Amino acid sequence: EVVEATEAKAEVVEATEAKAEVVEATEAKVEVVEATEAKAEVVEAKAEVVEATEAEVEAAAKAEAVAKAEAEAPATEVAQLEKSSATFKGVKLKFYPVTEEFLWQNAVKTANYAYTEAELRTMEKLIYAEARGEGLAGQVIVGNTVINRAREWGGGIYEVVTCSGQFASIRGITNDMITPEVKKAARMSFEYDLTIAALKATGKEGGSLYFFNPEGCEKGELMKRTSVEGVRYKGHIFYRK
Repeated sequence: EVVEATEAKAEVVEATEAKAEVVEATEAKVEVVEATEAKAEVVEAKAEVVEATEAEVEAAAKAEAVAKAEAEAPATEVAQLEKSSATFKGVKLKFYPVTEEFLWQNAVKTANYAYTEAELRTMEKLIYAEARGEGLAGQVIVGNTVINRAREWGGGIYEVVTCSGQFASIRGITNDMITPEVKKAARMSFEYDLTIAALKATGKEGGSLYFFNPEGCEKGELMKRTSVEGVRYKGHIFYRK
């Protein structure tokens, strides 16, 4: 009987060990399931990343297509300006008056001009000296004229402004004299050209390369400009030869 009891106990121990193995196996299966679920989450996360990347690629492609379409689109027709004239110191000049609304509505986004801080300071001084009373549009156009010279003739802003016989008015202008409006106009003149569409409306192609204030010119200087038919905005006339 003692032997039988011992054998019975042994069977109980074996059964217990068997159950323990079953439990361990079950726990192992649970760990496998959890690992599988974790892998599934990783896969889903990767899929989301892929989808997001594809969405970004698609958005970038659409943006590029739109930009290309805009670049290749035919230029919008600009309404022709009406010619006018006025007499200054006995000299009759012909020009095309333009409004501020026209200038802003037809502003042309220009190619990047990698200007330096020194060139920006020079532009601010020039605009302050030549156009501080002309409003934002009038100041931007003056800046446009100088930038167009630098683009077409070569050299930099400083070389154009300090060229012999040009812009003597900049002398004596210091940084502390520059107003917030002039600072804004200087930066905008590198980004938008207000003269291209205006001159196109007079039958000319390209931006302004020259400007003058007829009220401040001597009669002899005005006589030399009787054949000029530029765009007049406020106190200045802008033109190409």
